[in-house]
Amino acid sequence: GQFLGGGDHQTFVDRMNSRARQLGLTHFTFHNANGLPEGNEKKENKGCARELSYLAGSLLEYPQVLKWSQTTRETLTSDFREKKGDEPTMLTTTNKLLGNVRGVNGMKTGFTNAAGWCMAATCERDGRVVIVVVTGCKVAEARNALVKNLIEWAYKGN
Repeated sequence: GQFLGGGDHQTFVDRMNSRARQLGLTHFTFHNANGLPEGNEKKENKGCARELSYLAGSLLEYPQVLKWSQTTRETLTSDFREKKGDEPTMLTTTNKLLGNVRGVNGMKTGFTNAAGWCMAATCERDGRVVIVVVTGCKVAEARNALVKNLIEWAYKGN
């Protein structure tokens, strides 16, 4: 994110907070771009489930975001890493619903001690989009099962 902020991490975080306000996300507060507890105070990025679902829905309008959120495995290389003799970095998705729940196409998984295991999942079936946001799960497997069950419930009989 710092490259989008002119090379300065704080500038990027300030832009994130400003953009959140522009989008009407009044419960969002960002302290960093990575979502992990920040600094000695362990400040946490914060938001609410309703606004996160709105943000996930907004992101569906960007094909590149959907491409990234649907990618299950990707190799990252760079000239810099290759010159140093480093191996390429392999990224593997933490969204275990991709490819296992029909129509799931993203969006974001997460974990912090304060928030527990979280997910904002987007799913499209037969032209109908469902967005599920859960927080506070004790383990990733419980989060995955809850999100899957909510998605299936949302499409059942509708």
